[in-house]
Amino acid sequence: MQEQNRSAGNTLLLFTVLMFTLPIITFFLARDGLSLHYNYATFFSVLVVNIIIAVYVYLAFNEEEEETEEERRMKSGKMSAENQPKVGIFKDVGKTD
Repeated sequence: MQEQNRSAGNTLLLFTVLMFTLPIITFFLARDGLSLHYNYATFFSVLVVNIIIAVYVYLAFNEEEEETEEERRMKSGKMSAENQPKVGIFKDVGKTD
């Protein structure tokens, strides 16, 4: 498995576990530990779910993108703009017959 895929899988697994455990723990702590009514305990559980989702989305948007193979070749000079294959409407540009 590639390193980037492993990292994404670990992040997904972590947030899946958090989504399963933290709202339940929050509900029972708020209801029994703080002696709050069910409505308030439910509110705090939903709040925790929204926080977990917001953090996951934040991490997903700020994740660094991996360079593609083509971008690496362009940087290394193996494939510059001059020696790229011409395709489409540019196929015949510069041809002399």
